[in-house]
Amino acid sequence: MGLLSNLFGSLRSPSQYMYRLFGNWSTASKKSVTPNTSLEVSAVYACVDLISATIASLPFEIYKKTNTGREKIDTTRLAYLLSKRPNNVNTSYQFRYTVVANMLLTGNAYIEIIRDKNGIESFRLLPPGTVEVFTDQTLTVVKYMVTNYDSRNTVKELLPDRVIHIKCFTLDGIVGVSPITYARETIGNALSAKENQGLFYANGAMPKGILSIEGTIKDPAKIKALSDQWTAGISGDNQGKTPVLSKGAEFKPVSLSQKDAQYIEDMQFTVEEIARFFRLSPQKIGYQQSGSYSGSLEQLNIAFATDCITPIVTAMEQEFDSKIFSVYTTFTELDIKGLIRGDIQSRTMYYNTMRNIGVMNANEIRYSEGLPPREDGKGDEYFEPANMVPDKDVENGKINKN
Repeated sequence: MGLLSNLFGSLRSPSQYMYRLFGNWSTASKKSVTPNTSLEVSAVYACVDLISATIASLPFEIYKKTNTGREKIDTTRLAYLLSKRPNNVNTSYQFRYTVVANMLLTGNAYIEIIRDKNGIESFRLLPPGTVEVFTDQTLTVVKYMVTNYDSRNTVKELLPDRVIHIKCFTLDGIVGVSPITYARETIGNALSAKENQGLFYANGAMPKGILSIEGTIKDPAKIKALSDQWTAGISGDNQGKTPVLSKGAEFKPVSLSQKDAQYIEDMQFTVEEIARFFRLSPQKIGYQQSGSYSGSLEQLNIAFATDCITPIVTAMEQEFDSKIFSVYTTFTELDIKGLIRGDIQSRTMYYNTMRNIGVMNANEIRYSEGLPPREDGKGDEYFEPANMVPDKDVENGKINKN
């Protein structure tokens, strides 16, 4: 790759970037944390699934700016690709779910834009592990190299205008870094705890310990036979049964119990820690510890939309717009209004108040609800409360002083 680096610039890939930062994906718990193994931790799976499913469920539309606001474009092939079926394999939901999951687990999501003579024909998902990013000396991305591009294991070069590259957290603006990278120790501890729990139950839910025998046994064979007898009495079909010890024998545990090791407390901390890495409130992934959240469900959902979903949605919209449109007056929108608005009664009261004090007109309210302007031309009029007028209007005789 040295020659290619000299000719085309430096190579940037998620795996190389992670190696420069951390050396490898191993942890102090000796557990290898990868995107796949991290999903074995229920908190990680829940975070990735919730965020991916939420964004995949949002309406994905195209709009054009107009003199009166904006106009939805829903009759073009591109609109169909974004909102319904981006290719002949995936629905829009499946496509966006995979894009967001790739971004969260690897730090990057790559989409190839396939064009024909009539414009954009389809969008193709590129597995993050097959893509390498090349930059020039000014750190400008000059190309993407895709390995295993097809069934013949072709290596294909794609120019930047053919790749939609959505990044997670990034330190250089070129490649993204996954939350998994920084949470690897927490995830490694969770994997280790999960394995230890499995071994605990595989051992008949009995702690390790020693058998104490009165007197001295010098014959190794007798010692082994006594140990085997004890093991057989608490494992296999005998799990959960009460073993019987020989006269003078006593079992003395030497390891901490599950409670003494604070297993439950550790797992609760793990859930909170992992949720924090994904900018989620633990309650959104099923953590219901008493007193952990005092707000309403509406406030919880609004925080989820503004703190977690909005940054990702904004990154996706801006990357799509920069690669598929040549004019700034046309843009995409992943509509999150359904996530942040309250119930119907709350919205009605809010709009009624804002309309009555002259802050919003009918068309602005309709815009907030995703509706077109009124066709009778009266939607731009503002109400003005009769008991709230400027003093100068009274002094000039415009308002009856009586």
